[in-house]
Amino acid sequence: KGVLVQLAISIWTGRAKVDPKIMSEVADPEFLRASKILIDRNYMKPIEEIRSEARHFVYRKTLPFPITGIVFIPREMLLEVDEELTRQRHKFEVAVADFISQYKTYVELAKDHLKDLWNQEDYPANIARKFDFQWMFFNIDAPGKRSLITPEIYARELDKFQQTMQEFQETAVATLRATFSEMIDHLVDRLANDKVFKDSSINRFKEFLDDFKKLDVADDIEVQDLVEKCRDLLQGTRAHDLRNNEFLKRHVSEKMGEIKNAIDTKILTGRPFRKIMFD
Repeated sequence: KGVLVQLAISIWTGRAKVDPKIMSEVADPEFLRASKILIDRNYMKPIEEIRSEARHFVYRKTLPFPITGIVFIPREMLLEVDEELTRQRHKFEVAVADFISQYKTYVELAKDHLKDLWNQEDYPANIARKFDFQWMFFNIDAPGKRSLITPEIYARELDKFQQTMQEFQETAVATLRATFSEMIDHLVDRLANDKVFKDSSINRFKEFLDDFKKLDVADDIEVQDLVEKCRDLLQGTRAHDLRNNEFLKRHVSEKMGEIKNAIDTKILTGRPFRKIMFD
C-alpha cells in the first residue's frame, strides 16, 4: 500500500563554541559552556523557512513508522510528495545560492558584533558543503530466505519484521484518530468561543479530510464515517463564510460539537504521537 521515505535537510548551524581558554578567564571551563552566533540569524531565515515548510508538508502526508527518521507514505501520494519535494529543493537551492553570494559580507559584518570573539577559523571556507536537501524512498519488504545465512536468522528477522508492521499499523490508527480529534477540537474551540479563525485552519482541516482515505492503511471504518460527515458539512465552505455568516457558523459549530462528542466517547484511544500544526 505504500513506501517509506526519509527526508534529510541540513543547514549550517552558524554557531561555534567559545574557546575554553577565554572561558577560563571568567570561570572554571568545566562548569561553564558557551557558544557564539557567527552571523545575524536573519540571514538564515529564508533557508530555515523552506526547510520547515518541506518538513511540515511531509509530516502532513505521512504516518509515523517504528524506525527513527523514517515515515510511511501511501503509494497513491508518492508522486505528489516527490513533485512537491522537488519544488521545495529548487527553492532551497536558490535561497542557499543567495546566501552564499553574500556570505563573505555576512562574515565581515559579524566582526562588529563578536569583537574579540570573532575568529576566521569558525567560518567554513566551503560553506556550500554545509547545506543539503535530499530524500529517499524505500520499499517495504519482508526478509527473503536467500538473503540470510541460516534458517534461524531468517525466522528471527521475519518475526521482527512482522512485529514492526504490527506496531506501525497500531501507531497509524492511533495517530490518525488523535490528529482528527485535535483538529476537531481546534475548530470547535474557535467556532464556539468567537476566537480568531484563520483561513489556514479550515484549509489544513480540509487537506486532512482529503488525504485521510489514502492515509487510512488500517481501514478504520469508525473514523471514516465521521470524516465523511465533516467533509459533507464543510463542502463549499470557506473560512470567510464562517467568519461572516453567524447562522452558518452556529450550524457548523453544533455539528462539529456532535462529531467531537462521538470521537471522545467512542473511538479516541491514546494521545497524539505528533504535535499538530494548525497555522
